[in-house]
Amino acid sequence: MLKYFRSLLEHAKVGYSRTSALNPVQWIFVVSTAGLVGALSFQAPSWIIILFAVFASLSVLLFAFSYVFFMFRDPDAKVRKVFTFKDGD
Repeated sequence: MLKYFRSLLEHAKVGYSRTSALNPVQWIFVVSTAGLVGALSFQAPSWIIILFAVFASLSVLLFAFSYVFFMFRDPDAKVRKVFTFKDGD
């Protein structure tokens, strides 16, 4: 079983990944939305729910602004391709 997971992890490293100037904003949205869902499911105090909702909303606005900004200023910053090569181990 461990060998199976190890081979899956090795295959995940191979190939190419896309990085973007917008990835950090997307992660902020994911984390704040997960916090909001968690707060709602555990019936957290209302100030915590409002806090996560505000963070999620601000991250959506920041993403929209950044997308439009990079669309006009530096379109290549939205998608940067990084190629990695694996040794022939």
